[in-house]
Amino acid sequence: MGVVNVDEIITPDDRGRIMFHYVLATVLMGQCSGTLRASSDALDVRYFRLGEALARDDVAASTVGFLKKMASGAAPVERPIAVETSRQTALSSGGWPPAQGPSGAS
Repeated sequence: MGVVNVDEIITPDDRGRIMFHYVLATVLMGQCSGTLRASSDALDVRYFRLGEALARDDVAASTVGFLKKMASGAAPVERPIAVETSRQTALSSGGWPPAQGPSGAS
């Protein structure tokens, strides 16, 4: 499983400055257990069939964009995007935290 889509949403204020900046990562997951429920980051959560979600007028534009990518085959659902973070880089190069301090001494 892994990241299948990344969207950046920037909302300017009335003077053209950045008011909100979001980076949304869509992660493909395997089957989960438990009860689907909204938490502190969402007011509501539901399951929809693809056609139902695309037909609704209350689905976020970024979500509709991703669903259209997925429906057209443009989202790499079978081949998740390789994601590398600084922590992964450090882990693959010998561990975290790095062995050397800021002055270069261990």
